[in-house]
Amino acid sequence: MVLNTVEVRFGSVCHKIYLADDLIEQAGRILQRYNFERHALIVTDSRVGGIYSGILEGSLSGARYRVDVAELPGRTAENLDEATRIVVDKANACAFKPGGAIVALGGSTITRVVRSCIATHFKEAFFVKVPTTLFDQVDSSAMRSEIAPRVVLIDFTTLETLPGRELSNGMAEVIKYGVLRDKYFCEFLQENAGAIKRQDHEMLKRIVTRACEIEAAIFQEFPDLRDAERILRFGCAIAEAVQRSDESGQYKYGDALAIAMARLVQIGERIGITPPDVRAKVHRVLKTFDLPIVAGGIDRSRIMSALTDILPVHESEAAGGPAVSLMVPRAMGKVEFVPDIPLTVIEASLAE
Repeated sequence: MVLNTVEVRFGSVCHKIYLADDLIEQAGRILQRYNFERHALIVTDSRVGGIYSGILEGSLSGARYRVDVAELPGRTAENLDEATRIVVDKANACAFKPGGAIVALGGSTITRVVRSCIATHFKEAFFVKVPTTLFDQVDSSAMRSEIAPRVVLIDFTTLETLPGRELSNGMAEVIKYGVLRDKYFCEFLQENAGAIKRQDHEMLKRIVTRACEIEAAIFQEFPDLRDAERILRFGCAIAEAVQRSDESGQYKYGDALAIAMARLVQIGERIGITPPDVRAKVHRVLKTFDLPIVAGGIDRSRIMSALTDILPVHESEAAGGPAVSLMVPRAMGKVEFVPDIPLTVIEASLAE
């Protein structure tokens, strides 16, 4: 097994990402390097758990950990309150100790449930993340939350069971890292789109690893967590506004993030920051991976209403009226914080 590692540091804190094939089978051996109570509670859903929880449980048990599993049925994980209650009830029933490990096995929804459980009931727990979707592997450190994983185990073989639409959903997050900090990465994605869309195993390993490296580099560049968070939340506000406005549920989060990036380069071009060729390149790479660039079927007034609920709106003399602050691309691989973007410019960009 070829084991790669990426260290994500901010201040004196260091979180480690391990990346390899068949890593779930080696989880127990790797976690033996860390000092926590030898009781692990695996949190997963019925789909992912049916494939991987037995392997993970066997690996941890083989390393002499006591293991329990909280498997959320169906789509229960999407109801945060209900899912948190089920996990907490399971933890109490199995006498989970505060210093034990809670292992999030699955995608971003499971990660959100585990964060909720740790924040509300198990603040001393050792948080381990085992992401099984492309989106969640690329968004691996989750440092943007106060509840961040101490260890991330990225098993590339989990991508072999990834549904087709989950690939494009994850590619939105992959592309975002190129737009943020590596123009050559975006070019690489464009040039190797065929292999990526065929889900070539070695190609997926390369792009996940590079995305993790970019995220780690951003934390190293900005020791203040708030500054790193501002960069990494590029596109998130507009994406959330799109999802809140999407009553039909046609857009997954990756779709909404793609729309947000496409709108931000339009906004940047309108205010004279983003060059036209950058806007064209971002639109082209999104389209290459079958991602939307406009929020078709959603009234833009609904998106604007949601956006102004999410972002603080201020009166700006420079903007000539109500404005918000957003990150927009200055070039491929470079984004810039703009404090006064007129709401009228954002609304106009939604119609383009």
